[in-house]
Amino acid sequence: MLLAFLSVALNALAQITIKSLSGLELSFNVVLRSWQLYSTGFLYGASIIAWFFALKTLPLGIAYPLQALGYVLVTVLAWAIFNESLNWLQVLALGVIVVGVLLLSLSASK
Repeated sequence: MLLAFLSVALNALAQITIKSLSGLELSFNVVLRSWQLYSTGFLYGASIIAWFFALKTLPLGIAYPLQALGYVLVTVLAWAIFNESLNWLQVLALGVIVVGVLLLSLSASK
């Protein structure tokens, strides 16, 4: 299960590095020379490899719902790093996602 969480975290970090590209003047040459582009590729690649190995050991019914935690992680990271707004309704929705993932994981493991 640790590999599934690692995959989700790496994927979320890839999203954050893509977002950091928005601070650059987006021309073809600038993007090709940016560390964010190469970091994103590395993070996505590592995420896919971790996901591959996670699926070798976990049932898909348990592993796949964990991907929804990416929504939570990306939203929290965007709030913490980019100062994006987060209101009480969004926090409630993120909590519902977490509870849903926990319930799916618990029910699938029985």
